[in-house]
Amino acid sequence: MINTKEIIEDKLNDDIGVLLRKINANLKFTKEKKLGIEELKKSLKKYKHLTFEAQYQNYHLSSVGTSYIYNVPENRRGYLSKFKGKTVRLICTGSGIRWNRVYTAQLIV
Repeated sequence: MINTKEIIEDKLNDDIGVLLRKINANLKFTKEKKLGIEELKKSLKKYKHLTFEAQYQNYHLSSVGTSYIYNVPENRRGYLSKFKGKTVRLICTGSGIRWNRVYTAQLIV
């Protein structure tokens, strides 16, 4: 579980950040938002990333298209252990069954 005190607001202005702001500009789930999410998923394939499914209570992201920056501690276990000691952008990229969400962790260089 990620401590909410360790979450850093995602203000990065790279191509992924621009897509995320475009997705979140519209509160309703419109055709444009759906196309933006698909474009985001395609763009993420260019970067080192990890996609996994987990309960939103553990990662504090529940809406598709929301994100934050997280400095992964050296003692981290679980999905993010691959990024120990590094900084990642954690993005909610899909909804799963009940309380589960699909997340993508993108390595920030």
